[in-house]
Amino acid sequence: MWGSLRNRPWLKAIVSIFRLNLPFQTIIEFRMKEFTKQEYKNIFVEAFALGSDVDVTSLEYQAIPEWDSVGHMNLIGEIEDSFDIMMDIDDVIDFSSFTKGIELLEKYEVSLSE
Repeated sequence: MWGSLRNRPWLKAIVSIFRLNLPFQTIIEFRMKEFTKQEYKNIFVEAFALGSDVDVTSLEYQAIPEWDSVGHMNLIGEIEDSFDIMMDIDDVIDFSSFTKGIELLEKYEVSLSE
């Protein structure tokens, strides 16, 4: 009926709230996950074991030796764990740069502030 809740984190949150009989305003709290762009940058630094002097904002897939297919899956795992999301396989494949990642995270209700 509802399809996969995994692809709709906002719907999963609403269903959970109604099961717990929480007030409607709680739904708003679950709607958007707020993080900083620095937290996102730190994921790249940690996933690829980079120095703090590396500009991760310009990174693209296979632009550095660490971002190979294995490093890519490590990065995706770190992102999923850090932001508490599960990315679709199409998005995992499409995650080709730091900038593209920000765009894809919006699909999962993850907002990155300065």
